[in-house]
Amino acid sequence: MSAFRPTRRGMRRRAGLLPALLAGAVCLTAAPGEGATPPPFRGGERLTYQIRWLGMHVLTARLEVEGPVDWKDAKALRYRLRLTSAGLLHPLYPIRDSAVSLADPETLASRRLDVHQKEGFRYRSHKWMVFGKDHVLFGRGEREPVRHEAPEGVLDALSALYKIRAQDLRPGAGTEIAVFDRKRTRLVRVQVTQAELLDSLWGPVRTLRVEPLFIGDEALNRRGRAWIWVTADAARVPVRIESRTFVGSLVAHLVETRGLDGGPLAGPPVQEISAWRPATRVVNESEWNPSEKLKELLNKKSQPR
Repeated sequence: MSAFRPTRRGMRRRAGLLPALLAGAVCLTAAPGEGATPPPFRGGERLTYQIRWLGMHVLTARLEVEGPVDWKDAKALRYRLRLTSAGLLHPLYPIRDSAVSLADPETLASRRLDVHQKEGFRYRSHKWMVFGKDHVLFGRGEREPVRHEAPEGVLDALSALYKIRAQDLRPGAGTEIAVFDRKRTRLVRVQVTQAELLDSLWGPVRTLRVEPLFIGDEALNRRGRAWIWVTADAARVPVRIESRTFVGSLVAHLVETRGLDGGPLAGPPVQEISAWRPATRVVNESEWNPSEKLKELLNKKSQPR
């Protein structure tokens, strides 16, 4: 049997889909709020996720909140995302990605984002964004940044994940928001579809299921679809994120928490992760047929050049 070794380009494409599980939640935010209600998270909070592909643990993601910290003679909340490969993926294509986002501690608006990628054995990248009043500066490493026009209050992918938790989410409610992604501002329609009792390591948890869709960009919507479950309490903790991709469903499960200010997930899990078998219930695998997509990908990559 011939060995299959993915090319760097092919694996980078696949790896890029996995962070999209969390980046899918970039869509989940509203315009800057009018109230001064403190956000439902604080410095010291840490959430750890196990990301599974075809039932296998392939990535571990960790989200952290720090601060407020000093930044340019002002205060800012600092969000950190660390993404590392696990299981069978790690020896084939090690991933050590990280992102750091700075946000206004009152409005939660984005101030700066830095993304460092270490993927495979050669690929290295540093991208950054600085958010101004009516623009975003986008740069790569030491290159001269490019200015992009953007409305005030537009968010980066990571800070938007936290902004959602400060919103008043209710079943049937929806909103339209702006997110700066891939060098442009994208409008997103966010719909809270239903309340749902979701299985977790902490037992059944009451959640709200949220679905984001890009407005006026059906091409992006056709490439994949995402669902995010957040706790139905005031904390709005993301418990599960599922994304449909060209190789099947990718699912991020919350497996560890620290620093939560109360709620059903503040304590240790009540189930052992080794014995836990979460179900994939949203993506219709028979319609999407990920097995055939995966076979096509493997066959294409294994063909001699």
